[in-house]
Amino acid sequence: MAKQPPDSNAEFARLLRGAHRELFGFIFAMLQNRADAEDVYQQTAIVLWRKFSAYETGTNFIAWAIRVAQFEIKDYIKAQRRRKVFFNDEILEAIAVAYQPQTDEVRERRLEALAKCVEKLNERDRRMLDRCYAVTRDYRKIARIEGKTLGAVYQAISRIRKALHLCVQRSMATED
Repeated sequence: MAKQPPDSNAEFARLLRGAHRELFGFIFAMLQNRADAEDVYQQTAIVLWRKFSAYETGTNFIAWAIRVAQFEIKDYIKAQRRRKVFFNDEILEAIAVAYQPQTDEVRERRLEALAKCVEKLNERDRRMLDRCYAVTRDYRKIARIEGKTLGAVYQAISRIRKALHLCVQRSMATED
């Protein structure tokens, strides 16, 4: 077992930063409440920091972090059970199994499939996608530019996202 050197602060920060989106997404999927998810994410980060010396360099950090988060979620739910309704252990386990992190290879294949699917969009949908995912997006402004209501913009982007999701799924299925 390759233990971490005592001077591994930068490595921990790099790994946690890289895992943030998937780790927080997992916790949020389990708890379905942003404030609760943020609390558990913070607690998970503390536990990961404390146990980082046990992490084996070169293994899947995200998988390790998600496993630690599972225990933190269970502890949080036990502490909060009287005040809120949560999923039971069987449902939590099913979500955890479904949420297994993707390998870099699978993620790369999905990104390639998404790029091909975006290319297949008509010009109007591609333009809408570009505007709605721009850093400076303002949905009200997009609605004005497109001559649509705000609701119509939300519906259009939802329709485009569903179409892309189905396209990527079909593409991945044909590769397998």
